Amino acid sequence: MRGGTGPGPGHPSAATTGQARSLLVPGAIAFVLIATVYMPTHPSGSAGQALLGAIAGLYVVGMAVILPRVTRVLILGGRRVAADAPFLRPGLLASGASPARRLVAVASGAVVSGALAVAAAAATSGTDVRSYQHAIGSLAVLANLGLLLATIVPMPGLAGWEAVEAITEARCSNTDHHAAHAARAAKAVAVALAVLLALGAALIGDPMLAALGILAAATVWAQAEAVRRIDIVERFFASHTASQLAHPVNAVRRADEQIGDLTSDARASTSLVVDGAGLFVGAIGPRQMRAAAARPAARCGDAMVPARTLRIAQANDGAADIATDLEVAGIVLVRGDPRYGAVEADDVIAQMRAWADADALATRQAHGTAA
Repeated sequence: MRGGTGPGPGHPSAATTGQARSLLVPGAIAFVLIATVYMPTHPSGSAGQALLGAIAGLYVVGMAVILPRVTRVLILGGRRVAADAPFLRPGLLASGASPARRLVAVASGAVVSGALAVAAAAATSGTDVRSYQHAIGSLAVLANLGLLLATIVPMPGLAGWEAVEAITEARCSNTDHHAAHAARAAKAVAVALAVLLALGAALIGDPMLAALGILAAATVWAQAEAVRRIDIVERFFASHTASQLAHPVNAVRRADEQIGDLTSDARASTSLVVDGAGLFVGAIGPRQMRAAAARPAARCGDAMVPARTLRIAQANDGAADIATDLEVAGIVLVRGDPRYGAVEADDVIAQMRAWADADALATRQAHGTAA
């Protein structure tokens, strides 16, 4: 019986089949669109020629995608991934490469896309605009320019963002600062591109070019800011325990006690809720009391988080472990000694904002710039 000697799940070739299959659907969609939407705009031949033109169009689009990808994969992975290069995503190999190599890989992919665009434009120059040769050449120009633009625009998920991340990691060894630096750099590049496109629009008299630049800059800005904020949330929860987020619970409310009768201080704190027999039945906090404010006769038992759905965490549980329960219920109790503490969603948001401000200050002090 022959043992399993093939590549394991972590080997690059193990992903080849899945990656190849993942290209079939977008390839089929691209062929249908080229054949039914794009090629009919160049009606200069027979149906057979149109079919051949659609196949050729799909080929040039495929090469526009594959050649820069192969270039980046070979730079990142070397000879060991040469056989699987067309089917591998550069991101699979980027995590193990140095920032300099990753930056060279992105730049090389951009050079390949730019060179292919120039070559396609030269081949198309002088051809009849109704011919399939012009259609295929124009498609190649557009595809390669689109991929080149993806290298320049620093939007998360595109090669441009990978370049920004590589530059950030090369300049700063503290991983806690990377997201803030990358977001700031991406925003600066987006604004610069918007200004350049606005100047170009003024020169050629096409306001749509300026609108495109503004839209692209706004999208990059929003995406970069989202990455920065997600990083803050993840690092905040990763660096805290449940007990660090909790405050002591000093108040107890009866289930039949009306919320409208409570003082403003009582409504601003988290309380345990007991029934008439003194048994613990739930907890209520500022969020639940605000939600019940529209009902003057609402009781604590109506607005509380019932004990059966209430998460009771241990003091040393990670904050990330209670995040889902906190989002759903708004309150998590923490078992302490000798009494309970409570983590309340709105209070955690306030703590996170204060922590983020201190983190941004530490970044500025470390680098002497605004984070």
